[in-house]
Amino acid sequence: MRVEHPGPTGQLAIAYKAPSASHPDIYPLMVADALLSGAKPMGFGGAGMGRSARLYKALVATEIAASAGSYFGLHRDPHLFSLSATARPADDYEHSLRRIEDALLEEVRKLQEGEIPTEELDKAVRQSRAQFIYSSDSVSSQAYMLGFLESVHTANMYDEALERLAAVTPDDVRRVARTYLTERNRTVGWFIPVPGEPPAPSPDGRVEEAPGEEVVS
Repeated sequence: MRVEHPGPTGQLAIAYKAPSASHPDIYPLMVADALLSGAKPMGFGGAGMGRSARLYKALVATEIAASAGSYFGLHRDPHLFSLSATARPADDYEHSLRRIEDALLEEVRKLQEGEIPTEELDKAVRQSRAQFIYSSDSVSSQAYMLGFLESVHTANMYDEALERLAAVTPDDVRRVARTYLTERNRTVGWFIPVPGEPPAPSPDGRVEEAPGEEVVS
């Protein structure tokens, strides 16, 4: 799907259907997310974007995109594993977004088929476990985490998470990438900026729609 609308720059998102928090594959998917763009607080998402992460090195350091990241969160129902990127200012956003999409899909292919060095995996696991520990470092944050986990599956996950993350192997990451990050399981969206004024807030705070075009492809 592509949307053409007034806006500052091009955007691209790829969303894959992913399992709910009750599924054991959530742990290798969290590690895959950490490999791509850095570990995030467990279940809450947020920006990782470490400079040593794969998407930064493949898209940002090479100046293919201005920013790039991934997201996988915990939800009671099946949800999404997503990739996204912001284009650098360009005269031809069609070309720019195509390069970005190709680069993102190449990183997915590498997760599915490529080598995952032990040092890189260990770092992703260590960061993922650290994020869980940091988000539970006070009595109030522990209570918040327990409540969140109970709302998406069970509070028993609190006692299991560190061990389950530590047990993730390169084969686990490749397996979930091959299972969920597939062409049949994804939706790709392009935002292409066109001339015109972007939407402006109305007096009641809502955004008035500016003329634009949505193209389904």
